[in-house]
This record gives sequence, structure tokens and C-alpha cells, in this order.
Amino acid sequence: MRTCLKGLILLLLCSFSVHAKTHTMIDMESCVRDATHVVVVTEGDRIDGHVIVLESWRGDLKPGDSLDIPVLAKFKSKKSRHIECEDCFGYLGKCLDATPKFVSGSRIILFLQGQTGRSDPQKWFAIGAAWIERWQTYALYDLKDVWDGTFTAYPAYPEGYLRYMVARVAYERAG
Repeated sequence: MRTCLKGLILLLLCSFSVHAKTHTMIDMESCVRDATHVVVVTEGDRIDGHVIVLESWRGDLKPGDSLDIPVLAKFKSKKSRHIECEDCFGYLGKCLDATPKFVSGSRIILFLQGQTGRSDPQKWFAIGAAWIERWQTYALYDLKDVWDGTFTAYPAYPEGYLRYMVARVAYERAG
């Protein structure tokens, strides 16, 4: 009887895992490795793709520099910046904890590639981003492309760890 009960429990658990959803997410390690510039920026009061550099982790951009990253303008509406949480089955839905409801754009880690031989120093290609709210990073899940998806927490890569990854890659390149 116990063996039968254990088998039934195992079968039920397996059936739950079969229905778990798999999500795709931006590959932060590739972004760190491929970026020529990594900066923390702010959108300010208006989300329009015009950002100001707060910190520079790689490259020659300086705090106060202004950049135009047109793809960020797609997050102008609050609805496009809504954060959802993943449940134990891998489905996204309403967050039941203290998670912010939206990413604000007040701190965004941008992974940029500079255009070599460019005549306009304001032209950059953004290869990825992570939004920071309360020291937690948020990125887009269920990507159709790098800039399309649903925001959710990216606990594997908090801000401090991303900063460490950028420094580690710079050290490896120098050696």
C-alpha cells in the first residue's frame, strides 16, 4: 500500500512539472562580454529614450553624459513597464510580495556597443539592459527580441554581481 501511495504522489508531482512553463531571458553574460560600454543611466522624469549617464563601468562615457537610446522610448507607458512574478510552476502573474509594480527607469544598466568610425558620438547600439529597483535587477522574460517581453526579477544577477562580472571581463581582457 505504501509503495502504491508513493507511486501516486510521484505521478502527481511529475504531472505538475510537465505543465511548468519555460521562459527565455536576456543573456547577461553575453551582454557583459560583448559590450564596449557598460553604464548605469537614468531616464529622468520623461521616458523617451534620452538618458543621462550616472555611472560608467566600462568605456569612456562619463557621469553626466547624455545619450539617445531610441529603443528605450518603447517603455514610455506604465503598462509596458509592469513587473510580474513567476510562480512555482513557471507562470508569470501578479506579485504577492513587496516587489515594485513597475520599473521606473531611474536606474538602468545599459550594455552598449559603440559604432567605430562614427561621426556622431551620440549614436550607440544597445544590446541589452537590466532595470534596477530597490537593489534588485529586473529584465524582460519571454523575449521575442531583446526589447520585447514582460519584466520580472532577475535574482541571479543583482546589481553588485553584474558590476563584478564587468570588472572580471575587463581583468581577463587586460591579461
